[in-house]
Amino acid sequence: METALVDQSWYAELIQDIKIHSMIKIVEAKHYLGKRISEAKESGGAEYGEHFIEQIAEDLQIGRREIYRSIQFYEKYPDLSKLCPPQTQLSWDYIKNKLLPIPKKRKFMPPPLPDKIYSVIYVDPPWDIGSIILDEKWTSPIEDKYQTLSLDEIKSIEVENICAADCSLFLWTTQSFLVNSFNVIRSLGFKYHCCITWDKGSRWTQNGFHWRTEFCLYAYKGLINIEQTGEAIPTIITEPSRKHSKKPDVMYELIENNTPESRIELFARHIRPGWDVWGDEV
Repeated sequence: METALVDQSWYAELIQDIKIHSMIKIVEAKHYLGKRISEAKESGGAEYGEHFIEQIAEDLQIGRREIYRSIQFYEKYPDLSKLCPPQTQLSWDYIKNKLLPIPKKRKFMPPPLPDKIYSVIYVDPPWDIGSIILDEKWTSPIEDKYQTLSLDEIKSIEVENICAADCSLFLWTTQSFLVNSFNVIRSLGFKYHCCITWDKGSRWTQNGFHWRTEFCLYAYKGLINIEQTGEAIPTIITEPSRKHSKKPDVMYELIENNTPESRIELFARHIRPGWDVWGDEV
């Protein structure tokens, strides 16, 4: 009978060597990122201020905070050989959490809501879900990608001031915040009606479960103003996940085809024709 690969000592050494090498390359890449951006800022990029970092984050498809942490890393350790313990023993996660200054979370300063009444409110809140742990040594802090808000901060948004008498709420949520989302719905003055499930396809497995879905909860105030004839809104959507946190475009189309104007998206990241938008990332 053949011995399983995982039981072979040479195979275990191979996997360990690959993991260590990958860890070193990630650290080196973050250091180089900080070095190049620091040099570019000194040679002219600084005049663009925050926009300079935002443009780099968009083009490289990484979070602004990750860029700032890379710059911090380079500024504190311009010479990687001075790291102690040496870089061969350090992961990027360890460096960020143990060796670099803790970044201050920005105080929630929401822009004023529009002085207007809406029949539809579409919301993708920046839930404070912490870090996604993919293995024992690597985490992806959501704060690295965008500013998150606490439940109380989300509930504090004065949505009632922009609601029509009959108003629809489409609220995106995750497995982790599903229960809390019902409290948010009630605090905003809406009544829960149904759940739209988004099947994102292949995602990750954690604790024995394949996490591949997110949810858009539908709630209403007054009377339900969803179109009662024609093609109905499905309660399941299958569309591959793309950029982090980007929701399926078909949701806009479904809402536009089945609800009255006017419409607003809260915490929007892009402008869409026919919609008003609100948030600090648009």
